[in-house]
Parts: sequence; structure tokens; C-alpha cells
Amino acid sequence: MAGRHAMTRETALETLNSPAGRGLAAAVAVGTVLGVAIPTASADATENREGSREAARLASVAPEATTEVTVDADASWEIAQVAVQAEDSDSSLALDMEVTAPVVEEEVTVEETATSAVADTNTATAAVVGEEAPAASSSNSGLRSQIVAYARQFSGAPYVTGGTTPSGWDCSGFVNYVFGNFGISMPRTSSAIAASFTQVPASQAQPGDLVYWPGHIGIYTGNGMHIAAANPSTGTYEHAVYGSPIYLRVVG
Repeated sequence: MAGRHAMTRETALETLNSPAGRGLAAAVAVGTVLGVAIPTASADATENREGSREAARLASVAPEATTEVTVDADASWEIAQVAVQAEDSDSSLALDMEVTAPVVEEEVTVEETATSAVADTNTATAAVVGEEAPAASSSNSGLRSQIVAYARQFSGAPYVTGGTTPSGWDCSGFVNYVFGNFGISMPRTSSAIAASFTQVPASQAQPGDLVYWPGHIGIYTGNGMHIAAANPSTGTYEHAVYGSPIYLRVVG
């Protein structure tokens, strides 16, 4: 038995070492490797197919998910702009209110003042014009003539600003001096004199009335003439009435 077994082993080794034996061993090894590799490759292919199907499923779901959760960048920017504009608008409104409110109050004050001034002027004018002018009395015609004659004797008197005597006077100083000689007192300035007597129409003017322009006053002498202390160049002299003066009744 031992000798047969030994012979068999030796024979087997020789057979394996022979070209034919090595070919057989290689074939057996290849078969073994293939037997292991093929199942492994099959498993990998199966896993790859499963992975592909999962990827395809996720790919089919991903677009819907993206559509639902993605926010458009432009939309976000527009909202931010609207917020900024709203804030700017509020700030501008607040600024306008702060600055504009006081401006409206000043305009109202000026308008009320102007309206009051106009109302006062209208009232004063109505009082002067509306008041019936005293009719020229025939009994006073002599006095009026005396006033005119007295005023004419000062023709050539010099004009001096602020003066009140024949040595030199201004227009109101001359009028005060003439009427003062007849016991009639007057304010010192031409505007104050004009406010103290009643206005009469030019058609009813009589000698001895006053004739007034803003800033200047004289004595009406009749026939469209008047006498006044005019200016430093001409002094006191009688000359034609000019423009559209106001006539004032002093002696009724």
C-alpha cells in the first residue's frame, strides 16, 4: 500500500510538472478564478443597476423639489428695493411735514396781515370819501379869498427843509404858517394834514382849499392854480395844478 501510494504521488507530481500537467493546473485555476469572479461581477452589475434606478428616481423628483423651494434672486432684490423706497418715502414725507408746516403758517400770517391792511385802508378811504364834504359857504368866501391873498404875498420865499417861517420853509411849514395866521391849526406833516380834513371832488374845489399829493401839499388858488413851497430851486410860487391830486376842504 505505502509503495503504491508513494508511486502514485510521485507519478502525480511528475504528471503535474509535465507540460500537460501544468496546462491542466492552469485550466483548473482559471476555472476557479472565473467561478469566483463571475458571481462578483454579477453582484456589481446588480448593484450598479439598482444605483442607476435610484439616481433616475431622484433625478425625476429633484426638479419638482427645486421648483418648490428655490426663491428667485430677482424677486428677493425687488422686495428689498420696495422696502428701501418705502423707507425713503416715509423719510421724505416726514421731512416735508417738518419743513412745510411752518411755511404754511407764515403764508397765512402774511395773508391775514395783508388782508387786514387792505381792510383798514378801504375803511379809511370809505370814511374820507363817504363823508359828505361841507358845502362852500358864501359867507366864508371872503375868508377863503383872504387866505389866498395872504399866501400869495410870500411868493419867492425860500424853500428850507423843516423850515416854518417866511425866511425858509418846506411845503407843510408854508401851509401851517398861512392858515395859522387865521387861527386854523394843522399837523406838521403833509400826510397828517391830508388825514385831518375832508376830501372833496376836483369839480367842487374852491380857493382856499388844500391840494395834496403824496409827500407834498399846497393851497388851491382857483382856476386850476395853486401856491406852494415847491423845492430849493424855485422856492414858493404859484403854478398850475398837475397830475391827480386830492382836494381837501378846510374852510366851509
